[in-house]
Amino acid sequence: MRKIRVALYSTSLKHRGWLVPFFMLHALLYMTCCCPMEAKAQTPQQWRDSLNSINNDIKLFPNLTRLHLQKAAVLLQLLDWNEALEECNTVLLKDEGNLSALFYRAYANNQLHRCAMAKDDYEEILKQVPKHLEARIGLVFTLIRLNRLNDALDHANILVEMHPDNSEAYAARAGVEMELKQYDTALYDWKKAIALAPQDNELLVQKAETLIALGRKQEAKATLDLAVKQGTPKGTLIPLYKQTK
Repeated sequence: MRKIRVALYSTSLKHRGWLVPFFMLHALLYMTCCCPMEAKAQTPQQWRDSLNSINNDIKLFPNLTRLHLQKAAVLLQLLDWNEALEECNTVLLKDEGNLSALFYRAYANNQLHRCAMAKDDYEEILKQVPKHLEARIGLVFTLIRLNRLNDALDHANILVEMHPDNSEAYAARAGVEMELKQYDTALYDWKKAIALAPQDNELLVQKAETLIALGRKQEAKATLDLAVKQGTPKGTLIPLYKQTK
């Protein structure tokens, strides 16, 4: 599941671009058992084939919520945000508190730059399930997009308080702290996240960027070297290596 997540922790939100972490979509997908898809990544054609199959099932069972949620999930995989929204709205017209539909709709709205609408859906999920990890992370990064950095930090603190043993919680807070240029506290959180997920090379790269921002170039290079040793292609890190000289 982690192999297909989108970069979670862009420090500037520009060199990777910002998306709600796609691993969150899959996490909720399997958590709610709404779709029998395999965890491995599929090709666009395989997703289109899945969509055709689901459409055929919907013709037979047009009122079955599970099918509309499956269709929304596949449409998100195909980057068809507007069609996914329609499926989510179909479900929410009958069940306004459906967590999966709210989550998928928030994800799609973020891709369409309707961040305020995405925020509302994440907040609705959290009203129902305050400890919902993925929704809280989604809300944090949606608030960053809305330039509400202090609110984002408040929710990131809640995230860490509720999930003190989860690397994603510390990484989300570090991402906010980087936006606020609070590099020392961000470094602390990257270290906590890495301690919980030492094989996560993306965390190592973000730690290195923070060390560069702090002027600690030798430590940054050593951190990049560790990421390379653990499997990150060195060529993808050349711009960062140049900043360590």
